[in-house]
Amino acid sequence: MAPIVSSIYIHWLFGPFKRLSAQIIFAIKERPDPKDNSKLKPVNTDDTSLLMLELNDGVPCQVSLSSLT
Repeated sequence: MAPIVSSIYIHWLFGPFKRLSAQIIFAIKERPDPKDNSKLKPVNTDDTSLLMLELNDGVPCQVSLSSLT
């Protein structure tokens, strides 16, 4: 996920919202590199995104996205 959470995409998924809080995390600091004999290499992209938002009608939403390659 991009470092900046797009409010347009969030609006498309959930509709209008009045509050948004997001956190981007590097949960795994090093990963084995299959191209270099599985040597551990530092991670240079985030792998977890956490979102909390409140829709305009007061409905709370939580989203957790995690990805590893």
